Amino acid sequence: DFFRDLQTEFRNWEANINSQGKPKSLWEELA
Repeated sequence: DFFRDLQTEFRNWEANINSQGKPKSLWEELA
């Protein structure tokens, strides 16, 4: 279940990158 949740969060996070178009900013926030 944990792995499934992780995949779901990653997909949502990836979708946010595509919509915002600012991967570098998100990477900096996660770092």
